[in-house]
Amino acid sequence: MPTREEVYKVVDSERDYQNSLGGNRTDGSSKTAGEYLIMIDHYLSHAKEVWTANPGIKMALHDIRKIAGIAVRCMEEHGAPKR
Repeated sequence: MPTREEVYKVVDSERDYQNSLGGNRTDGSSKTAGEYLIMIDHYLSHAKEVWTANPGIKMALHDIRKIAGIAVRCMEEHGAPKR
């Protein structure tokens, strides 16, 4: 099992990747919290599909990593309320 620190490094790497995407993948504009929720919902639906169609969780974990990165990006733009 990876540690929390290792997982955070993976999410940080995902955010770096998302930031590197060119104009063919993103227009670079800020998104509303609702738009981020739509993106999260898209990748969640895909994760459920690949989990259902493939043995194990490995394929779905790629989408879960993307979801974590999108959630972080949303909080970077709109705030991250403390617990």
